Amino acid sequence: MKIRIGVGAGGATSMAEALPELVMGLDELGFDSLWLSEVLTGPVLDPVVGLSWAAARNPRLKLGTTMLLPGRNVLRLAKQLASLDVLSKGRLLVTLVPGLTYAPEREAIGVDPKQRGAFIDEALPLPERYEIPEATVTAVAGARASGGRVVAVGTSVVRALEGCAARHAGKLAAGRGTTDLVVGPGFVPQVVDGLLTGFHEPGSSHLGLLRAFVPPSLLDAAYSHAEAEGYRGHEFGDSSLILAAA
Repeated sequence: MKIRIGVGAGGATSMAEALPELVMGLDELGFDSLWLSEVLTGPVLDPVVGLSWAAARNPRLKLGTTMLLPGRNVLRLAKQLASLDVLSKGRLLVTLVPGLTYAPEREAIGVDPKQRGAFIDEALPLPERYEIPEATVTAVAGARASGGRVVAVGTSVVRALEGCAARHAGKLAAGRGTTDLVVGPGFVPQVVDGLLTGFHEPGSSHLGLLRAFVPPSLLDAAYSHAEAEGYRGHEFGDSSLILAAA
C-alpha cells in the first residue's frame, strides 16, 4: 500500500505571490499533490486556472481539485479537465462534488441542493472502471477465514468489490474490469460488510448505496442528527462508519 499526502490550499492561493511560494514549497517538503477546491463565491482561484499555472511551474507535483458538477455544461468541463490532464502528462486528480449548500454559494451554483445528487447521477456515465489487486483478494479472503469484517473506504470501493463479485459468481478476482452494478435498497452485498464514507446529498446514488447496509429509518435518523450537529458534507471531512447488522 502506498500512502501519499497532499495539501489543500484553501484561500492561501488567492494572492499572486502566494501560489508560487506554495507550489515550490510543497515540492521541497516532499508533498505529493496540491489541491484547489472550487468555491464560486469565496476568495480562491478558479481551480482549472490555478492548477494549469501550477502544472507549468512544477513538473512533478500532482494536481487535485474538488470540481463542481451541478449547473455545468458537462462536455465543456470534460474537455477542460482532459486538456489539463494531457498537458500535465497525467497528473490531474479530480473529485466531482455537489457543492456547498449555504448562501451565497447555494444561489451561485443555481441548482437546488436536493437536486444536485440526481444531476450528478444523470450527467455521469453509469459504468465504472475498477482494478482489484491480488493483495486485495487475499486480504478479503483472510478476513472471511478469520471471521472478520470487510470494510470498504468509500462508495466507489463498495461498487468495485461488489461489481467484481457479481461478474464472478460471488467471488473476487484480481484484475481490471467495468461494472454497471447499482447498489441500493434491497441489494444484498456479497463481499462488503460496511464502509467508511462521507455525508451525501439527498437523492444521490451514494446515499442510495448506504441503504443496502442500513435500514432507511436508522439512516434517516443518523442524517438528521448529523445535520442538527452541524456535520459537514463529504468533500469537507466529516465521515461515518456504517456496518451491516450481523
